[in-house]
Amino acid sequence: MLGGDPNGLPFHKFCYEEWKAKYGIKPPWSKKDYSILAAAYKTVGDDASARSMWTTFLANSDPFNAGHSPGKFAFNLCMWSAGANLKPKPDARSHALTDLYEARAKILRQIESEPEFSTETERRNEYVRRVKELDS
Repeated sequence: MLGGDPNGLPFHKFCYEEWKAKYGIKPPWSKKDYSILAAAYKTVGDDASARSMWTTFLANSDPFNAGHSPGKFAFNLCMWSAGANLKPKPDARSHALTDLYEARAKILRQIESEPEFSTETERRNEYVRRVKELDS
């Protein structure tokens, strides 16, 4: 199998069926086209992303992509990943950074709402002081 989902429909067959549904005829693909699809699938790494990228590719109306061959799909693989709105997998570091930014934004809002800091310099110095307290 060139790549597939738990339901048993391989990625290359998914591409075949989607292309056939768009154009109303069987795709005139050779073995080379199927191996290009297999390589693209392997590069992407997961089935949902690969399928989303293929459907984004088929929806593209740029004249360069007329006929929507697997070669053109693989040639601009990064363009289809951007168009497919793939969400990166969250990691522990991104959560930690989000928490840090939220804490710093809260400090900034507090300082801006306090009338005792009337100048920008006073607000900046107080922000730096509070951030240092937060980090220690």
